[in-house]
Amino acid sequence: MTVTTKKNQLSFIFRIGLVVLLVNVGIVSLYVGYLGVHAAIFSLGLEKVISEEKAFLLHHVDFEVLREAADQLHEQTLKANALTGHQYVRYLSDNKDLPPALRILKPTHLSVENERVFIEFGGALYHFGIIVYTPEAKETGERKLADRVWFYSD
Repeated sequence: MTVTTKKNQLSFIFRIGLVVLLVNVGIVSLYVGYLGVHAAIFSLGLEKVISEEKAFLLHHVDFEVLREAADQLHEQTLKANALTGHQYVRYLSDNKDLPPALRILKPTHLSVENERVFIEFGGALYHFGIIVYTPEAKETGERKLADRVWFYSD
């Protein structure tokens, strides 16, 4: 074989390798673009659902009833558990121990601490909820909804 023939073979192999690489990059780009579009559509859909949940929570819930139910849950939780410091007890929304006024809201979960009850909605994205404080606790939040009842969102 001559040097020219070897160069032609190497050049041909290089071109084939380059074509295969470019085809793979193109396929990956299309797939990533497809996922990006679907992720954006999913995110917008999720944001709409979360906005509707927020609107319902802020405008159609009786916060006095919610506070009474949260106080009841707080009392029963502290009777059953000795919480110290930043410890808490977490409940899922389908837990039969929850007062019906809380369970019907279908929160993601509820957390009971020494001085407050978190009623949380959403997930890692678009997280929001209501905090019901005990009478002696220092209250903070984004928006006060009623006595000891605050809205928050992340």
